[in-house]
Amino acid sequence: LAGNLREYALSENYLYTREAFSSYVDALRPGGAVVLLVNDDTLLLRLFTTAWDVLAARGQNAPECLVALASRQESPYDRLLLVGERPFTATALAALAAAVAERGYEPMHLPPGTQGAAGQQQSRPSDAELQPATDDRPFVFNLQAGIPPALALLLTSAAVLLAGAWGALAYTTRARR
Repeated sequence: LAGNLREYALSENYLYTREAFSSYVDALRPGGAVVLLVNDDTLLLRLFTTAWDVLAARGQNAPECLVALASRQESPYDRLLLVGERPFTATALAALAAAVAERGYEPMHLPPGTQGAAGQQQSRPSDAELQPATDDRPFVFNLQAGIPPALALLLTSAAVLLAGAWGALAYTTRARR
């Protein structure tokens, strides 16, 4: 799954809700994983928190089932979240550690026991803006406070055009008198 923040800044999105993540995990075969590619650290952390909550509600040890990586060499989707339906095996952790080292990924969270996982995120983020969305309150891509820059430009342009139209109307009315 990939999401682009700019084009859908204010649209509701049910792909990233707690209920959707639960459905994704339900659909996995034993040992399977969901991979999400995104292009924003805040979005990655919010999805990480959502996956954490879904896994914890299922009785899984969430830190052992999640991987969050960034890769500054790839674009535009340079952040990856891997959500396993159960803890990753020792073999999978060894392969993960090798891929992280070989490709120069920046780990944001690696499961405990992964070589190179020391010092990485091992707890659930608690920031209010990172809390999971639900189907009753769906995910919205605009994660920044205030009006999105593109919407601000649109509203400013509309106000200038409206003021110009009112000025032209007033001038035309005055000229006819």
